[in-house]
Amino acid sequence: MRARRLAGWMIVLLIASGLWSGALAASAQRVETAAAVLEAGAMARIELSQTPVEYVYTPLANGLYDVHVFPVSDAPRARAELWDGDDLLAAGDGLLKLLSCRLNAGTPYTLKLSGTGTVRLEVARETLSRCFDMPLELEDGGGYSKLIAREGDVHWYAVTAQSSGAALLACAPETAGLRVQTWLFDERGRLLGTGETLPSGSAVLSAAFESGGSYFVRVAGYGGAKGKYALTLRRSESAARPESVRLSAEELTISGCAAEELTASVEPADACGLVFLDSSAPEVAEARDGGFVEGRRAGFAVITAYAYGGARSTCRVTVEPVAVEGVAFSGNAVEVTEGDSRALIANLVPANATDRRVVYASSDEGIVTVDGNGVITGVNDGAASVIVTALDGGAADEIAVRVRPAKPRYRALIIGEQNYAPTVEAERTGSVKSVEGVMSLLNSMSFDGSGFTVSTLMDASRDLALSTVRKVFADAREDDVSLVYITSHGFYRAGMTFFVMADGSVLSAQDLEQALRRIPGDVVLLVDCCGSGGVLGEAGGPEDLLEGVTGVFQGTVGGASVRGSKYRVIASARLDQDSYRIGFAGEESMSTVFARALCDAAGWNLDLNAPSALNADADYDGRITLDELDSYLTRRVMWYLNLAGDYAQSVCVYPKNDSAVIFARTSE
Repeated sequence: MRARRLAGWMIVLLIASGLWSGALAASAQRVETAAAVLEAGAMARIELSQTPVEYVYTPLANGLYDVHVFPVSDAPRARAELWDGDDLLAAGDGLLKLLSCRLNAGTPYTLKLSGTGTVRLEVARETLSRCFDMPLELEDGGGYSKLIAREGDVHWYAVTAQSSGAALLACAPETAGLRVQTWLFDERGRLLGTGETLPSGSAVLSAAFESGGSYFVRVAGYGGAKGKYALTLRRSESAARPESVRLSAEELTISGCAAEELTASVEPADACGLVFLDSSAPEVAEARDGGFVEGRRAGFAVITAYAYGGARSTCRVTVEPVAVEGVAFSGNAVEVTEGDSRALIANLVPANATDRRVVYASSDEGIVTVDGNGVITGVNDGAASVIVTALDGGAADEIAVRVRPAKPRYRALIIGEQNYAPTVEAERTGSVKSVEGVMSLLNSMSFDGSGFTVSTLMDASRDLALSTVRKVFADAREDDVSLVYITSHGFYRAGMTFFVMADGSVLSAQDLEQALRRIPGDVVLLVDCCGSGGVLGEAGGPEDLLEGVTGVFQGTVGGASVRGSKYRVIASARLDQDSYRIGFAGEESMSTVFARALCDAAGWNLDLNAPSALNADADYDGRITLDELDSYLTRRVMWYLNLAGDYAQSVCVYPKNDSAVIFARTSE
């Protein structure tokens, strides 16, 4: 590679070339070896002694695990040893985290505990939300919704009190059948309280917070149950415990799926007013925020008000059945694009009907499909209808669905190599500015309202570049346009162009083409390096341009004609030419000549970093075809080179005289 500075024009010109949280409990029964089995999802309370007590622990997932002990008695002292057969893996003593060790799933380990005093034991996988040392941040007075995804998962949260006063911690299941339990610890690991489990499976815990204090919340499902829950932390500056709590009604009748007001008040009136409403049968009647109870289905439920400090009162709720008289879609017709989905809304008449079950069907699943929730998906261009039927009474309605052809989606990946390893090449100044310019250019495009989604990759290895190509265009469809721009050092050898990556690895045109051919739809490839014309077999005069694009990608000169293929290719130079970089205000302004000409062509000013005219749009229709780009880039690249001196760099384009639109600024 060589560099030249041309003083006359102040131009710089360079040649480019467990599966679980790990919480556990000792079972009441000892196995035949006298070692207790530690189970996921609970804490073990242990009386320590100088004689070690052994526990068998088998992790359910590979990972780094911590052994924690939390103090129960005053000043306990614990020692833990973790053994794999006769091999001591790790040991530690003290309080809280005693040791960490990487364990294998399915392997039984022996944990030996000794010491003085009483502690609670937990083994936790060391990862976010799974252990005391890596909790999720819970906002004071806020909430969190989370999924217990695997049997035995336990979640930890940390909260810093912003003020002193009462705290009512409520954890409510959002999955049927889930029952949760909660614990509250201080920053020293001492248990402050355990949540009371309510009939619905929720858990409620009252505590007094001190301003600036750090608190830790632990959540688990009973019996290793899985499901989603909502954790809320309600706060009040008053910490005075109410003597009693009263609901606005002792009995309440709800007509079907309507909502009725049910409010709670505490005595004395100046006591803490934090109250949590719980339903014994949320599938029948559910307590809602704001003081309402909403009917779900016919039946009976008991709503209980739990006040801060423990006071409570109840209301018996009866939900009366309401029959379905009709069902109707919102609207008579709807449109959806091929491959896209949207939800239909079917309204029952009356609105408070009890049995809300409906079924959906499509008149032509070759045109549109519909799932059990009323979500339709366009399959092919055409018209069909979707029918909804109420199971209670059989009332039905129909909506016309028009599926429109899918609009192309435009995605681009820009790959630039500038900061080469010292053992490979010198820094390729100008790659960053070229990448930034092409990225800005693509972001300014609009194809009848649709634009490019642009990803960039700098200083990548060969393997990372190829994996990123696959990732960025993974869900491409046949009607999509996928654009790849690559600028790097490059060379032509053995009938093929090669791209030199920043770490010294080499990406061949054959490797790149094999990744591109897996992308459905049209592919636009912009190659900006020395010898880039090798992807097209371009050398000498324009009459030598080969038609076999795929063939020359793979290094064969000639090859079968692939006219009408997916590829639109622009190379910055012929296979036997260098590709130059140029700057007008020192090296910081440097970019490749090709990138600068491309931006000029399609409406982006690299120096001003602002939109400009679509200079290549010869017919002023807001669209730039490949043929228009070919004509403009050929002239513009030579214009830049003539400013610097006598240099040769010829842009190569495939296919010739092609009317495919590459860039546009049009709106719907």
